[in-house]
Amino acid sequence: MGDSGLKILSLNVKGLNTPQKRRLLLRELKRSACHIALIQETHFASSRQFSLRNKAFPVTYMASSPQKKKGVATLIHSSCPFKIHLEVSDPAGRYLMLVGQIASTTLTLFNIYAPNGYDPDFWTEISSLLTTKADGRVIFGGDFNAVPQPSLDRKASGDSSGTPSGYPQDASLESFMLDHSLVDAWRLHHPGDRDFTFFSNPHHSYSRIDLFLVSLSTMPLIPTSSIGDITWSDHAPISMTLSIPSYTPAWSWRLNSSLLHKPEHILELQQQLRDYFLENDSPTLSPTTLWLAHKTVIRGHLIQLGSRLKKQKLASLVSLTKDLSKWETLNKLSPSDALTAQIKTIRTAIRQLLGEDAARSLAWSKRTYFEFANKSHTLLASKLRNQTRSKHITGARDGEGVLHTSPATVNKLFTSYFQTLYNHSPTHVSDSIPLGQSIDRFLSRAPLPRLSPAQRQALRRPPSEEEIAEVIKAFKPHKAPGPDGFSAFYYKTFTQTLSPHLHKFYLSLWEGAPAPADFLRSDIILIPKEGKDPSYPQNNRPISLLNVDYKIFTKILANRLNSFLASIIHPDQVGFIPGRHAFANTRRAVVLMERMTDTQLPSLLISLDAEKAFDRLEWPFLFRLLTTWGFPMSFISTLRSLYDSPTSAVITPGTVPTSFSVGNGTRQGCPLSPLLFALSLEPLLSAIRHSPHITGVTVGGEEYKVSAYADDVLLTLSHPSASIPPLLSLLRDFSAVSGYKVNLEKSVAMPFSLSASICQETESSSGFRFTRSSLKYLGVWLTPDVNGLHSLNYEAMFKLLGEDLERWGREGVSWIGRINCIKMNLLPRLLYLFQA
Repeated sequence: MGDSGLKILSLNVKGLNTPQKRRLLLRELKRSACHIALIQETHFASSRQFSLRNKAFPVTYMASSPQKKKGVATLIHSSCPFKIHLEVSDPAGRYLMLVGQIASTTLTLFNIYAPNGYDPDFWTEISSLLTTKADGRVIFGGDFNAVPQPSLDRKASGDSSGTPSGYPQDASLESFMLDHSLVDAWRLHHPGDRDFTFFSNPHHSYSRIDLFLVSLSTMPLIPTSSIGDITWSDHAPISMTLSIPSYTPAWSWRLNSSLLHKPEHILELQQQLRDYFLENDSPTLSPTTLWLAHKTVIRGHLIQLGSRLKKQKLASLVSLTKDLSKWETLNKLSPSDALTAQIKTIRTAIRQLLGEDAARSLAWSKRTYFEFANKSHTLLASKLRNQTRSKHITGARDGEGVLHTSPATVNKLFTSYFQTLYNHSPTHVSDSIPLGQSIDRFLSRAPLPRLSPAQRQALRRPPSEEEIAEVIKAFKPHKAPGPDGFSAFYYKTFTQTLSPHLHKFYLSLWEGAPAPADFLRSDIILIPKEGKDPSYPQNNRPISLLNVDYKIFTKILANRLNSFLASIIHPDQVGFIPGRHAFANTRRAVVLMERMTDTQLPSLLISLDAEKAFDRLEWPFLFRLLTTWGFPMSFISTLRSLYDSPTSAVITPGTVPTSFSVGNGTRQGCPLSPLLFALSLEPLLSAIRHSPHITGVTVGGEEYKVSAYADDVLLTLSHPSASIPPLLSLLRDFSAVSGYKVNLEKSVAMPFSLSASICQETESSSGFRFTRSSLKYLGVWLTPDVNGLHSLNYEAMFKLLGEDLERWGREGVSWIGRINCIKMNLLPRLLYLFQA
C-alpha cells in the first residue's frame, strides 16, 4: 500500500456466482492496491452467501436480496483501521451503510446499487438514513443508474452534439444531491472532461453512472479521483484517494515468499548469494558486517526480481489496456460501429487473458483445497476460527481516561506506556553495589541447586552448523518476520548457502563481539486481551517480532537449557519445562481442595496475578541469579550481549513508529523468554517452600504450598492469619530486587473453613479479593464444593461446543472434514478438561 492516503474503489461486477469471477475480483482489488472496495451486483442470495473474505480483505460486510440478484458488498483491507460503529444493510440488497472511524475522522460510507428506473421511494429511504443515522463525513459510492449532468455524462451513438435529454432517475439523483449538499468528486476534479463508466450494448450509448458523491466537508480530503477501463466487467472501476488528517500508512519491506516457489528463481538468488559471499568474505571484513550487509544486497535483488516478474506478467495486459483506452477515447468522442467492434475485440482478449490467469489460480486453489481443506491443516483451522471483525487498535486513553484517536497520539501514548514498562527501574544497573547486595541477600533465603560439570560444559560449547541447520528445519516457514523482513522460509530455502556465514557470525558473538543494533531490534505488535478495552495500553499483550537470525541463535541456547532445565527447576513449576504439563497442577489443586474441605482445615486457595511478569524482569537480578546457579561465564556473557541496549518500536496503524531503548523484561516471542522467566521465578517459589512461617496443606506427609505455570502461581496456605503477613513481606522483597510485581487487587483468594469475620479481616489486611463461589486457574474453574466442578466446567464447555458445531455446520465441509474438525478442535478442549 502506498503512503499517499487511503484508496477507495467502486465496481459493479454483474454477478460473482462463479469461483472464476470471484477470483477475478480479488485479483482486480490486489492490482488496484485499494484499502476499501465497494462492490455492486454481487448476485448472492441472502440464504446462501459466498465468502469474499481472504487474507488481504479479512473484513467483509454484505447486503443481499432473497433472490440471486442485486446485492452489495464492502471489503476492508487488513491494513485499513476502519472501526465500524454502525452497520445498516438493505434486505433487498440495494445499499449498505457503514458508520465508523479512521484515526480521528468519523466517516459514513454508503455502498449503493440504485434502481435502474424511476423509484422515489428508494431515495426517500436513503435520505431518511442520511438524516437520522449518518455521522461525520459522508461518502456515497456505487452504481447510481443515473447521472448528475445528462449533457456531460451521457453520450448516445452518433450523437455529436452530446446533449441527450435526461431520464426521470437523473432528476431524482439531482434533487437528492441538492437536498443533502452532496457533490460529484470526479466532476470537481475534471470540470470540463467527458468520460464514462458504462457502455450499453443494446443502446450503443455511454454513461457515467458509477459515482462518488461526498459531503462538502469531505471534498477537501479527496486529492484525486479517476475512472478506469472497462475490462472484464461491464462497468469501469472508479477510485478516489482519501487523505485522512494525521493518518500516514506505514510501509516496511517483507519478503514475498512466492518468489521462492519456482526453481529458476531459487537458482538465480542462490547464485547471487554465492557471488556476494565469494567476493566479500575476507579476513579484513568482520563476520558481523558481512552478514548484515548480505541482507541489504539480497533485499535489493529480491525487489528487482519481484518488479521484473510483475512487469513480465502484466506486459500483455498493459499493452491491451493501452489499446483499449485509446479506442475507447476515440469512441467516446465520436461513437461508431467500427470502433465499438474494435473495443469488443480487445475486451474479449483482456477477459480471456484475465480468465486464464484466474483459472490457473483457481486450479491451484482447488488442488490445495482438495489436498488440505478436509484434513487437520491450517486451511481447515482458519475456516473454523471464530474471527473478530477487526483487530486494529484505533484509539488510546491517556492517564485520565480521555480517548485519543489521532494516529500519532495513539502511537505516542502506547509507546510512552511500553517505554516506561521496559525501563521501570532505571537506577537498577548491574554495577550497583547496594542492588547486588540486596539480590544476594534474597538468594540466600533458600537453597538453589547448582549446575553439574557436564551441564556447564554443554553450555560452554560454541554453536555449530549442525545446530543451526536443525533449528532452521524446525521453524515454521511463514511466521511474521522481524524488522528486516526476512522470513524463516528464506532461511529454509538457502540453508546450505547461509549456514556457514551465519555460523561465523554466531561464533563472533560467542567470542565477545558486540551484538549489532539491527540484530537486537524488534517491532512490537499488540494483541488485545479478550473482554478488555484495548484503548488502555495495559489491556494489550505485547508480542515482539524478532529477526529470524536472532531467533535461530536464541533457539540454540534454549535447546541447550531445555536439556537439563527439569533437573534444576522444582516440579511445582510446570510451565515450559519439558515433560511437564499444566493438568498436573490443576489435579493437585482439586485434591488439596478436597483435603481442606474434609479436614475442615482453616485455609486459603490464592491465585496470584502478576502484573506484566515477563516484561518487568530486571536483568541485573537475572544475570546474578545465573551466576548463583553456576552458569558458565561464556554463556552469561553471550546472554548479556543479547540484552545490551536492544530497541523496540510499537506498531500501531496510521503512523511511523518511534524506536526506544529497552532496559528490562524478556521479549514475548523470543524462544529463550519463557525459560529465563522460569529460572528467575524459582528463587521466589523456593523461598515460599522453605519458609517456616508460611504453612501449606499436608497430604501423605508432604506439605504443599505452591504450584506454578510460568507466572500463573497458585498458593494453598493453611492458617492464613499467620501465613499471609510473611508471604506479603516475601513478595515485596522479591519485587524490590527482580521487578516481579503482584497485583493484589486482581489476585483472588478462596477460603476454606474460615468464618466471615476472619475472611473480612484477612481481605482487608492482605488486599486480596475474596470469593466463595469459584476461582479460575489455567482455564479451569475451581470450586470449594467438588460437585460444582462439573457444572462450571463441562456444562459451560458443552454449550460452547454446541455453538461452534452449529457455526461450523454453515461452512462447506465434507463428512471427512467434519470428523477432522472434531479431532483437531473439539476433542483437544474436552481432553484438557478430562486431564485437568
